[in-house]
Amino acid sequence: MLTLRRWTIPLLLAAALVLAGCAKKKTLAAEYDELGRRRDALKAADVPDLQKRAQKGERDAQYLLAYVYLDGNAADENDEEGMRWMRAAADAGYPHAEYDLGYLYAQGTGVARDPKEQAKWYRRAAEHGHPYAQYDLGDLYYYGDALDRDGAQAISWYRKAAEQGYAEAQYALGYCYDEGDSVKADDAVAAYWYRKAAEQGHDSAANNLGLLYLDGKGVLPNKETARQWFRKSAEKENVNGEFNLGLMYDDEDGLKPDYAEAAKWYRKAAEAGDARAQVNLSLMYRDGRGVAKDELESLRLLHLAAEQGQAQALLRLGRIFHDGEGVPQNNVEAYKWLYLADKKGDATAKQELEKLRSELKPVQRAEGERRAKSWIEQHREQDYEYADDSQLQG
Repeated sequence: MLTLRRWTIPLLLAAALVLAGCAKKKTLAAEYDELGRRRDALKAADVPDLQKRAQKGERDAQYLLAYVYLDGNAADENDEEGMRWMRAAADAGYPHAEYDLGYLYAQGTGVARDPKEQAKWYRRAAEHGHPYAQYDLGDLYYYGDALDRDGAQAISWYRKAAEQGYAEAQYALGYCYDEGDSVKADDAVAAYWYRKAAEQGHDSAANNLGLLYLDGKGVLPNKETARQWFRKSAEKENVNGEFNLGLMYDDEDGLKPDYAEAAKWYRKAAEAGDARAQVNLSLMYRDGRGVAKDELESLRLLHLAAEQGQAQALLRLGRIFHDGEGVPQNNVEAYKWLYLADKKGDATAKQELEKLRSELKPVQRAEGERRAKSWIEQHREQDYEYADDSQLQG
């Protein structure tokens, strides 16, 4: 025991000194962000000193001097000179230059676009611990861009970046575990990484964490906590967060509804082009729920959603024209909209279309189908067949 005590004190002291040293050292992410600020602030007066330091082999000076010429803010733009200095810093093993050189090759900025060079330099930076490069290298493996698709490699590099605290990587890793994409699905692990990213303000992670709380996947179900995460997402103007928050206030199952608040968040998502929100807000205007009743506004919103091929909007328009609800009754036009909703795979629309088909003359059916096919042709570039009709979305 005496020997143990003798060695414990110096070991603890040494550990404290190491930790103190680590606390003072900037992370590569912090270094990179600081370099970005220095780059933005560069002036012509800074160039002579940067040139002297760069010629001495100081890598940060070489990196900044590269952007003096690539950006053309503090000196005349000169891509060749900019790339010369970026390569010098990258060849010297400067992770930030390695990463940016990969990005320049990806974008074709200052150099011809070259996916192989992009992957090469991302890998070098990633192997030197650069979290942004690790994430982007993971993306190359995930999407099969510049590299053969390899889900295991994608997960490996996402994890390295996530463990360094990079929110985008944390979200990507959470998503993969959530969907069972490239890794075995694990709701608890998904929730862990979503939370890490959401706590840093990642809006999509906050939305998806809300979905997990709503469904009780990987966490205990809690609608109020779900709503809180949806709000964090919505307040950052995430359309899914706005829609889901609106839905929480519109839903009477488990939480006290607030229709005015629901309409507020639906409107934000609808104005951003979300077809689901446009449909739900349309229904609120139809019923005068949370807003003043307004059939014209209800119809306008339905048409906006229908333009995106949203099945519920197509079905609603079919019913409106069939019943003459706020518009002149028109069975041919009703047939057109029900036909379109049926093509989206809506089972209710299929039933109603079959019923209407039996009521119409052949010439009316033919005209309704002609109008529908013409509409499809006009909207083919929008890929309306694949518009998302889910209620809650990550």
